[in-house]
Amino acid sequence: MLESLPELQKQNRDMRFEVAAASGELAHEMRKMLDQRAQDQQGIQIKVGETAALMQRAFAGIVASGSATLEAAYFHLPFVLVYKVAWPTYLAARLVVSVKYLGMPNVLADREVVPEFIQHRARPDAIVKAVRRLIENADVRDRMIAEFDTIIGKLGEGGASNQAARAIIEEIGRKIDMKQIN
Repeated sequence: MLESLPELQKQNRDMRFEVAAASGELAHEMRKMLDQRAQDQQGIQIKVGETAALMQRAFAGIVASGSATLEAAYFHLPFVLVYKVAWPTYLAARLVVSVKYLGMPNVLADREVVPEFIQHRARPDAIVKAVRRLIENADVRDRMIAEFDTIIGKLGEGGASNQAARAIIEEIGRKIDMKQIN
């Protein structure tokens, strides 16, 4: 994910990045990764504990999977989803669970609302292209935001966690039923 930032910045020198870190320890690891890649860190700020505020002021985002994807949808932040883990972890997870989408907005919509870049698809050039599309194409941004309204509306006022869990369980149930049929 961090590898995409210099390329985006190269294409627009005024672009600035704020990266949310859940803890000071994670922020330290992110800084080390930037240092190891000898990336120009000018314009890249790592913020701890400011995820909601960051999402509210950002124009577009690159978000890792998890609850942050629903948070981004709630704050109407157009984003692309990036998820990459060690290959053994990924393969083990694929053996246990087979789902069509990884991002919660996509799971709840039962289609790809947010572009997903998983494992080998999580290449900087592909991520940069998708983010640029969100930045440069108002129609794409507006459609995604409208989809977010629909998705968040499905969650209702309360019980969002239960409804999200129910959607995931239903998707897994469909996959299990299909495997039993085959």
